[in-house]
Amino acid sequence: MKPTPSPEQAAALFSGSLIFVEDLSGIAAKWLVDGVDSESLRLLAGADHDDLDDIRSWWAQALLDLEVPAASVVERWHYVWSYELAAWQTGFRTSREVLFEVIEYVRADDYSA
Repeated sequence: MKPTPSPEQAAALFSGSLIFVEDLSGIAAKWLVDGVDSESLRLLAGADHDDLDDIRSWWAQALLDLEVPAASVVERWHYVWSYELAAWQTGFRTSREVLFEVIEYVRADDYSA
């Protein structure tokens, strides 16, 4: 089973290109089911996948509404690792897939610079 990232994890995963604009509506819908709510989150959950600009805009507003703070590179690293480890623990990813995802994150976020 694929774990649902927390808002902080999702922000880090999105900034590292490990989740995509097309994934955001589904994540928002899962948060609503879990009791997390805001107007922009509801708009995001119901968004048409053809309007990626609106999805990006609602995503940014939803993170503000949920008071997700801007994270440093080190904090984002923590959120990515915690999500990937949860994905491994639930059997959604193999250890090899987790390492691949983390390497992709390092490349995308330019952590090595």
